[in-house]
Amino acid sequence: MRTDLNLSKIVWVQKTEHAWSSAWPRVWNGLLLAGNCKSELDAFRRSDGRLQWSDTLKGCLRSLGTDGHSAEIYVEAQEGTLYAFLPPT
Repeated sequence: MRTDLNLSKIVWVQKTEHAWSSAWPRVWNGLLLAGNCKSELDAFRRSDGRLQWSDTLKGCLRSLGTDGHSAEIYVEAQEGTLYAFLPPT
């Protein structure tokens, strides 16, 4: 799916078995990152929503961040853990 300039059409939809817990998805290197409370961090291609990779960290993944210069992704879990994470290649 693609959208028109009026944003009146949905580009793509990605549903998951578990509800998303990240405060908002994070754009990183052409991917959209989202986490859930089952410890899953997923990366979807922005162009078509296809899953690019998935990994597991411990906890309910709430906040996602990047610095725009490195490959690291910063993930905060609700239980109090902060990760500096290098995604799979």
